[in-house]
Amino acid sequence: MAPRVLLVAGPGGAGASTVAAALADRLAADGRAVTVLDDDPYDGAGARCRQASVVRGPEHQEADRHALSAVWDSLGAAAELLDPLRQTLTASTLQLLWSLPLDHGADHTVIVDSGTRGPELARLARTLPGTLLRMSRLVPAWLRGGRPVLSAIGVARPHAVLLTHLQEAARRSRALRHAVCGASGGALLVAGEAAKTARLGVGIALSGVHLRGVVGLGDDVDDALLPGVPRLRADASPPTLWTDTGLPVRIEPEHSTEGYQLRMLLPLHDFRQLRLRWAGHSLTLSACGHRSVLELPSALQRCHPSSARLRDGMLDVAFSPIRAGA
Repeated sequence: MAPRVLLVAGPGGAGASTVAAALADRLAADGRAVTVLDDDPYDGAGARCRQASVVRGPEHQEADRHALSAVWDSLGAAAELLDPLRQTLTASTLQLLWSLPLDHGADHTVIVDSGTRGPELARLARTLPGTLLRMSRLVPAWLRGGRPVLSAIGVARPHAVLLTHLQEAARRSRALRHAVCGASGGALLVAGEAAKTARLGVGIALSGVHLRGVVGLGDDVDDALLPGVPRLRADASPPTLWTDTGLPVRIEPEHSTEGYQLRMLLPLHDFRQLRLRWAGHSLTLSACGHRSVLELPSALQRCHPSSARLRDGMLDVAFSPIRAGA
């Protein structure tokens, strides 16, 4: 089973790294196995931890980034062309996500010091498997069409090798999605300036990551900040973060209509802030400057959305069956 994964996010200066380190130290003091993952060896949560049993994330990152690079290297692109990509925010966030240690069991906790990148980490965890799946479908045609050009410039990458790398990356991306977006994953939000905190929380929830709670290091957190999200003390007992073991995105059958109900935790106040776009195989959600794509299971791909409502931090989208001849 995958380890418990907790993204600790918050606006700049809110104290997300401090909270992440303190939480890791409390877990370690209780004798629990814990790993802190960040990409800042000087000011991140890993540098603030004081318990010897805590492992800092960069030790995993160097070893694991080669698996990610193998996909790009197999495409035959020159290394200098990849350097600008690796320097972008998305690439560095992808490397952080790819570094999650998935070989530990369910009794292990991984705390990710994600700061303001919480929404992007959540979005990548949710959408990366679909992206790699589409790549694997496009690669055979790309290779057939590009073989003369590749030969002319001296690039030789066997078809089977590239597909193998893509398949390995796809398997790992599905495991990452399960770890971050599944019942054992989640996010803890550290409150800062109210509007920024709300945007971060909505951005994380849009990707179907369970918001386990919101904490504040200064004044009490406004109860109206994020509807449906528990308010926690900064020194809350770690086990309270996982009292709700349900999935943040659930599909429930509607027997009266022979359709389905998609239920999703989404801490928005006003439905008018949300934009939904259905594309048959996916549902795109946009709100507060964030956007995420949910790949729909095959049962929902045979339906169409008929209604949607937002109440008390829960989004409900009803799907009705597509009738023959409709």
